[in-house]
Amino acid sequence: MKNYIFLFIVISVFIQGCKKTTGSAPSVGYNAIQINPTAIIAPKGISLKISVFGTPYSGAADEDITTKAACSTDNAIATINSNGNLSNTYAGAAIQKLNLTCTYSGLSSKVPVTIVPAT
Repeated sequence: MKNYIFLFIVISVFIQGCKKTTGSAPSVGYNAIQINPTAIIAPKGISLKISVFGTPYSGAADEDITTKAACSTDNAIATINSNGNLSNTYAGAAIQKLNLTCTYSGLSSKVPVTIVPAT
């Protein structure tokens, strides 16, 4: 009888160890993020597409994280949405300089933006 109990316990432990587990995939860690292009010159009133890339610790190829990153400008004449569309509402005649900053998972990147009057 003791042998059957021992065998039952061993089989139960083995079955528990073989059960399939579920869960989410581990998140990718990045050691840097970059904004592309690295300098932006935009005519007034024109929208441009920017991209944000994360460089994984693993050494794998950079990944597009544009829709995951939080981006903003330091001047209200230019805004950026979650898809990376940078628009400006500048109506003046002088060149305007500002910065675009994107952050993701504690990392940030900044690029200069120059808004130029239409010629």
